Amino acid sequence: MASAIVVGATGILGREIVKELSRNPEEWTTIYALSRSKKDEYPSNVVHKHIDLLSSSDQMAKDLQGVEAEYIFFAAYLQKDTEQENWEVNGDMLSNFLTSLQHTKTKRILLVTGAKQYGVHLGPPKKPLLESDPWLPTPPYPPNFYYRQQTILHTFCHAHPGIHWTVTYPNDVIGFATGNFMNLTTAVGLYAAITHELNQTQTSHQPPNQTQTTPQTTTTPPKGGSPLPFPGSPTFYTSLDTFTSAALHAQFSLWAIRAPRAADQAFNVVNGDAQSWMELWPRVARRFGMVVPKDQFQAGVGARGVAAVGGASGAGGGVDVSGAVSSGVGGGGVSGGVSGGVGGDVSGGVSGGVSGGVRAGEGCEGRTELGATPPLSAVAEEAGLVGAAVVKGGVLEQRVSLEKWSRKGEVREAWERLAEREGLRREAFEQATWAFADFVLGRNYDIVQSMSKARAAGWTGYKDTWEAFSEVFDELEEAKVLHKIR
Repeated sequence: MASAIVVGATGILGREIVKELSRNPEEWTTIYALSRSKKDEYPSNVVHKHIDLLSSSDQMAKDLQGVEAEYIFFAAYLQKDTEQENWEVNGDMLSNFLTSLQHTKTKRILLVTGAKQYGVHLGPPKKPLLESDPWLPTPPYPPNFYYRQQTILHTFCHAHPGIHWTVTYPNDVIGFATGNFMNLTTAVGLYAAITHELNQTQTSHQPPNQTQTTPQTTTTPPKGGSPLPFPGSPTFYTSLDTFTSAALHAQFSLWAIRAPRAADQAFNVVNGDAQSWMELWPRVARRFGMVVPKDQFQAGVGARGVAAVGGASGAGGGVDVSGAVSSGVGGGGVSGGVSGGVGGDVSGGVSGGVSGGVRAGEGCEGRTELGATPPLSAVAEEAGLVGAAVVKGGVLEQRVSLEKWSRKGEVREAWERLAEREGLRREAFEQATWAFADFVLGRNYDIVQSMSKARAAGWTGYKDTWEAFSEVFDELEEAKVLHKIR
């Protein structure tokens, strides 16, 4: 029998850890779910406790009175506007929590972080990403609050010899949590559902055998269904990414927090496959009763995915990624859910890569340079890549900026119509993290994280990435965020 504390119990990763723990009440007799508000119903072995991690140590100690456990999972995160603020606030939250809690029982503390550990929000990193890769120095790189959190945890455990630590680095998390800052699946699902609604509305107002039109171009609808164009980077569409199922991460966390070989170690936690949107996007389209336009990167696309809206040949003024990344791009961090999203080699260089007949940036509604010092440059000398074309700054580019798309009147009207007809939760649209989706889908570089260290330590878990997406879409349907189209 064991007891556990989950901090950040309503987040996309913390929520799944609570669910996984609660499945075995005979083994996990007491589980404390700590968060500012209670958003889920819990079984009898889960006790919800209110906690404000921004409160004083004295107040936190009062809130935590009587709360003790052998195993602690810290999955809390607060998004701020700058990396320096992230460094201060998220580091202070962990430090204050550790000093406010009684530790007469504590054996292991697991800290959930993310692939931002490797600077994937700053541009192309090395491939593959290994836990032994050096931390990026400041300067030239901005502060990384994961480094401060891990240093705080290491120092705390060193001062308490009977307590050990484990850290996880997930990436591009596939999961669901209401109001989560970094929920990719919800944004993708809503984009698909609303695009389907827009297409149906337009089709119903057309004479038979008529092509679909918008002010700038005319495009024949694809055979087999209405069009669902990929909104992100044409380059990233064919690049590799490694995703993390929130459910698999929970299983890993329960294994790692008691595995002897996982003590005082950090681990990448991704599904075990490498995927591309070239493979995933047609499956998304089929799930929502649509098809990918065969020439989606040959012409501009708009809200309905059939023609250009705005400039189709230039940079488009950049994309607002506030809340997705920081250090010159916007605020925030790619945390506990953004662990694999970037990689390295951008074919032909950042400014000249060609994908599907479209040069990087051409036909894109948004384009943002990520800076001239990508994480790959930190290992360029050792890797023999000094002066190589691949060691160039990354770019975010969107064929359709979802953040801008979500503000369009016709999009909002379509959502209201859909929500009313299908009985969906109206607030889901506002809670979707559109700017974050722009970031994840708009990178023009690979992210490949290695699972070799975890395998060597005894972890054998695996999750097919499309299966993970499909299961979360099912969950979103059950939660009345999406409706069933198929």
